[in-house]
Amino acid sequence: MEHSNLYYMVQNVLVQLPLLLTIIVCAIVALIRWKRYPKVSMWVAISMVFLFLHTLLFAFVFAFATDWLQKTFAFRPENSIIALSFVYNSSLAMVVVILLIGIFIQRRELSSYQQGGVSM
Repeated sequence: MEHSNLYYMVQNVLVQLPLLLTIIVCAIVALIRWKRYPKVSMWVAISMVFLFLHTLLFAFVFAFATDWLQKTFAFRPENSIIALSFVYNSSLAMVVVILLIGIFIQRRELSSYQQGGVSM
């Protein structure tokens, strides 16, 4: 039985549902903590939005673009997957950079009292 590209896109989204729900929870936590840590929360919320959109976009891309690349550029299926995977990972790296900016943006150095305060 041959399935449509839309079927594969929905399947891709459903497979990533745990990730999507986790992204939503993280975005909500970032928004809840906005008043206490505005810079961090802003960067984390932005990265969660981009990560959510990235996940949905690439569910669509992997469902439809492989056929398009084969028809338009005569790519073999394995070559189109390699090309799309490179684009996927490159754009994911940009989202991770935004998240890491949010994680490390508001770090403060420990005072000398706090550094030596713990004994083992």
